[in-house]
Amino acid sequence: TLRQGCFSTSTCSGTFKVISLSTTISCPAYTATNTNNALANYVPCSFTACAGVNLVISDCDPTRCSSGVSNDQFIRLSNGTGTEVAMNDDTCSRCSKITYTTKGACQTYTLKQGCFSTASCYGTFNIIATGGSISRLASTNLNPAPNPVVSTDFSKVTCPFYSTTLTQSATRNTVECKFS
Repeated sequence: TLRQGCFSTSTCSGTFKVISLSTTISCPAYTATNTNNALANYVPCSFTACAGVNLVISDCDPTRCSSGVSNDQFIRLSNGTGTEVAMNDDTCSRCSKITYTTKGACQTYTLKQGCFSTASCYGTFNIIATGGSISRLASTNLNPAPNPVVSTDFSKVTCPFYSTTLTQSATRNTVECKFS
């Protein structure tokens, strides 16, 4: 909820646009083994994004990633044509992280969640997007059931015009704009 008001006891009016700083989606938790560095037997997580979206894809949870834990992740990111655009092994100790800015037309990207060499591994990757919105595609991977998609595109939220007075710096007599 955005409370629209004025400074002190003045009168004001206007229209606010809500701008999202970032959107986060979660891939389903996964377990894998013998993926040959996410080239075979990997677990896919697909999402759509348009050009210019800055992505941070990470599972840097210390309970899964410390050097004493045998959980050696390896991930690859492919664009809509299947071309690999980024990959990572061991950015956060034994877990993986990719930073990438999307290019070209709106398309489906696939995160290939796997393990180093023939090892077994597990995790939950979060994808944080800034500069645009993303949405996760429905998954056929039920290992376990997929996490809910948490994606809100605030770039489309504009609060209606308002006019108010005597709001005491937006502490009373405000006009609310609700969004989710």
